[in-house]
Amino acid sequence: MLEFIRKYQRYFYLVITCVIIVSFSFFGTYSTLGGDNYREQIAFTAVDGKPVTRGELEQLVTFIGTDSDDKLLLGGMWGPNFLNDGVIRKDILGTGMAQQLIAQYPNEVSQDFDKRLEKEKRYKPYVHPQARFIGVETAWTYLAPQLKQQYNILRSQGSGIAPEAVDARVRLYLEERQLPAPYLHQILRSQQQQYGFVQPDPNLDRTDLSLFNYHTLDDWFGQRFMRLVGELIINGSKIAQQRGYQVSKEEALADLMRNAEISYRDNQANPNIGVANGAEYFNEQLHRLSLDQNKAAQIWRQVLLFRRLFHDVGQAIFIDPQSLQPFDAYAKATVDGDLYRLPSDLRFNNAETMQLFEAYLNVISKRPEEGKALLDLPTQFLSISEISNVNPELVQKRYLLEVAQANKANLQARVGVKETWNWEVEDKNWEAILEAFPEMGGKKTATREERYAILDKMKEPVRARVDAYARDAIVSSHPEWLEKALQDAESNRMTVTLNLKGGSNPFAGLKDPASLINLLDKATMGEQSAALAKYSADKQNFYRIVVIDRTAQPEVSTFAEAMEAGTLENLPKKDNAPLMKAIYEDYAAGIAPEKAPAQLIDDVSASLRFYHYMRGTQSKLKKNPESATDLVRIKEEAKDADHLAPREPLANQWRLEKSTHREERSGEAGDVDLQDVFAMAPGTWSRVYTPVTGDLYFFQLKNKGSDASVASLDQIVQNMHRLLSNEAQQQLMQQLLSDIKAKKAISLDFMTPKEKGEEAEEG
Repeated sequence: MLEFIRKYQRYFYLVITCVIIVSFSFFGTYSTLGGDNYREQIAFTAVDGKPVTRGELEQLVTFIGTDSDDKLLLGGMWGPNFLNDGVIRKDILGTGMAQQLIAQYPNEVSQDFDKRLEKEKRYKPYVHPQARFIGVETAWTYLAPQLKQQYNILRSQGSGIAPEAVDARVRLYLEERQLPAPYLHQILRSQQQQYGFVQPDPNLDRTDLSLFNYHTLDDWFGQRFMRLVGELIINGSKIAQQRGYQVSKEEALADLMRNAEISYRDNQANPNIGVANGAEYFNEQLHRLSLDQNKAAQIWRQVLLFRRLFHDVGQAIFIDPQSLQPFDAYAKATVDGDLYRLPSDLRFNNAETMQLFEAYLNVISKRPEEGKALLDLPTQFLSISEISNVNPELVQKRYLLEVAQANKANLQARVGVKETWNWEVEDKNWEAILEAFPEMGGKKTATREERYAILDKMKEPVRARVDAYARDAIVSSHPEWLEKALQDAESNRMTVTLNLKGGSNPFAGLKDPASLINLLDKATMGEQSAALAKYSADKQNFYRIVVIDRTAQPEVSTFAEAMEAGTLENLPKKDNAPLMKAIYEDYAAGIAPEKAPAQLIDDVSASLRFYHYMRGTQSKLKKNPESATDLVRIKEEAKDADHLAPREPLANQWRLEKSTHREERSGEAGDVDLQDVFAMAPGTWSRVYTPVTGDLYFFQLKNKGSDASVASLDQIVQNMHRLLSNEAQQQLMQQLLSDIKAKKAISLDFMTPKEKGEEAEEG
């Protein structure tokens, strides 16, 4: 065989050479005939009848896909195109034209939008793992309520291209630009630091807080929408030229350089910028976009033509400031007065809380069995001894303490694996383990090796418990470790309330508060007592306690203190039917001649529990303004760091909260009914408002005024101009889209691969 190949090798070489030449020739020619790449393919035919290639369209889309705002949000890092000052954000999304474009071409973007909506419904914003009140949605609630509103609207939609879903998506994108991920990181880090008991989340800085993890317009709206916008801008620029608008390449280049200079000044402090001046900055961006100045100017010229076409329509709107002065004066009218409301602890929105309150009143005072008097709040109370004999859980003592804490379980980390195992196999310790863990079968062994073998064969959960038992015993044999830990622990000053029986407290495992009260009362204030140097109620958590101040006598808990301590649950409950009847009758009388509903559900009745009290208090204030000192809470003075605050009389917990209050007619809905208060005369009182939250309040009007000014009028003119300008641009957009659609000048067919049969049919 080898001899045959050797004899005819020249012919083999010739055949192989021919095959290689023919193959390269065929496939090379085929590649050339087929076009070097997709960029030369026709994407669509514009309104002027000229074809636009995919390369032209893709260059424009890439150029406008990111902007200078993106660069700022990323801390000046390279990547986003800072030469674009935000054409899509400002001119398409910010004017409402995006919604019109999508409404005309829903089928083109439906698949992209529906896929995104499915993902968005599964999305869960960041929440601190230990403190659920620290999180993105909480930050939205206080800092960006509109963002949270649009977020909820979008996720409630069934279709991604439903008008409400599209509008919510656009608004949500724009709102997130006002509170982006870098700002959220700062806010959440600050919140973590504010609460000393919250352990900082080590993963926070590595967590992507961008909404839906979207970073670009492409993420938010998809490739097909971006190309719709690109085709719209190209067609718009051609229509602008047809209507006589002109933008030279020199003008477009100058505008790009201006954008570059602005961005350079905004980011020049960034040490990673890597360029010395605005010119280098500009050229570096062109290099990263694979463009020269001539090509960049051509692209931007189309954007400027598109903008001029629409901006001229919007800027042609004229508004006479004088015509808006009466509106400004009306909108900026103000009212000033005093707002009186229930303390937050007495705002009931459910019948269960009201029942606990009634049980509390029954224990601390003598009350009638029925009638309107049930609605009165007591001013005379049972003695402390009477209450403590029957309900000691409602009697308390307060202490100002210096507390340091050490946890025995934390000391177990000092015990190594080898030390743990050696302790377990010792004779006396092995006997203790067998007694503590009957599941081991009481296997007595003679050697350490046999015990090791038994431990190795144990199931993991049991072995873990045995090891924990051993480490705890080892720590107990070293009391000096605990003493050193307590000595090194940082002391915190805290006010502690201890009930004579039960109730919550900061000391782990404390079931008998009276025993600790006894120790605290015997301790010399300001000095470390032996009994409190290593105090523990559960033999796991140990405290070093120094008494700084204490109340001389026991006190009756206020309702708020009892609720916080959880001492109301076991109090005897009475039938609330007489109370519910009294609430209904009083409410019906209070709103007369308006007709009361036939009946009130229990939770609504609970919210009206203090309606009688509020009306009575208001009546007293009207008759005698001087009585406010007995009816209204006085602002608390600064607390003495070394002494407990003096105890107020128990009846003071009913006092109303008073605050100065201002409302503006054009302001957002506030605490008072604007229609009511603007109809009032200075010195008069509003009715008692009764929201179902139980937050009852009333308002006394002091004076009326106005915040109208040249600045406020100018702001109204600007806002009005923006709204009318957007509306004018939307009308123009509607006309242009009608013409563009008639000429089929927007098409995304090039993005849908054709089947071979379709290609053959077209051929």
